[in-house]
Amino acid sequence: MTDEINMDQVREFIMAADKGTLDQIFNMTKIAWRNIDAMAVTNFKKGDEVTWQHKGLIKTGIVEKINQKTVSLHLKDQANHKWRVSGTLLKKV
Repeated sequence: MTDEINMDQVREFIMAADKGTLDQIFNMTKIAWRNIDAMAVTNFKKGDEVTWQHKGLIKTGIVEKINQKTVSLHLKDQANHKWRVSGTLLKKV
């Protein structure tokens, strides 16, 4: 999509925008990120084995529950260690 939009023009528009326009842009951006998060979690289901990176380490877990924007899971080898991770950060094993 960015191929269709000249990012220099977008940058200029934002830099020249008043507070009201910036508030609108901010709200639209929040909605877009929420939609991306919501779509990402639809790729997973309870019982899926997934990986994600945390502080440079690859973690492996099992999906317990799908939330609106995150996935609740536990570490594969430690069921008592619970995590809530954005679906955008997860990869199926």
